[in-house]
Amino acid sequence: MRRNRDTADQSTNDMVAAEAPLRVLLVSGTVDAARLIDRAGARPEGLEFLVACLPGGPSSVAASAEVVYVGTLDRPGKIVSLVERVGADVIVDVSDAFDRRTTGAVLEAASELGLPALRFERPCWRRHPLDRWVEVEQLDDLPKLVADVGTTALLALPEDDLRRIGSIKGVRTIGLVTRDLSSRALDLELDVDTGPYSLAGERARLERFGVNVIVTRAEGGARLEPLIVAARCLDLPVFVMRRSPRLDMATAEVIDDALDWLTRQNGLQVPPSA
Repeated sequence: MRRNRDTADQSTNDMVAAEAPLRVLLVSGTVDAARLIDRAGARPEGLEFLVACLPGGPSSVAASAEVVYVGTLDRPGKIVSLVERVGADVIVDVSDAFDRRTTGAVLEAASELGLPALRFERPCWRRHPLDRWVEVEQLDDLPKLVADVGTTALLALPEDDLRRIGSIKGVRTIGLVTRDLSSRALDLELDVDTGPYSLAGERARLERFGVNVIVTRAEGGARLEPLIVAARCLDLPVFVMRRSPRLDMATAEVIDDALDWLTRQNGLQVPPSA
């Protein structure tokens, strides 16, 4: 699909990039997709973002991007059809770190099409020596584990996970959510807070509810980090859902590294770091 530029000189590459931007299919399941698009706007490379919005992901993307698909992309055939329809040159997977099914479908579709593909996944939080983390692999194991150590639990989890766990028997169960889900009939208390979160705010939340155990995912990033630090300050146990092992594909953890990868796919040289 993409014209071969391997033998062209740099000036020719610049002209081609300007005339025909690299068409990037961005599989968007987290806020990092919008951040990547915004960051790309400050760079000179010719990139055109075509966004596929996954369920549960952010409800909006940057105005400079075109939304070409809304729905699940859990089968390679869906992705192949979408790529062929929109004429994408490369695929960047920014699906949720716990959604390995979509990542696997992206990898298989890219292989079938012979297209470059990149996985963007922010790193997990670094465990501090004072953290009382218990890493868990199966969501269904959590209710018993939580009931064994606490009486009031704060669950900082996505809606689907809250629905699966529900109210834990013998434990006051509170779900921390970013929007009102009262109409969804979830079987637990809800604390709605759109953020941004702060250390002082999270300490106050934990003390206000009398929380003595926390459940979250190894999400990484800044959004829930204040909650993790507040738990450390208050010496509270935290059950952390562990990510599945990464698949064997090119991966970036920093947005600038992802953009450098796209620059190389566009046949251009990555500028030296300042």
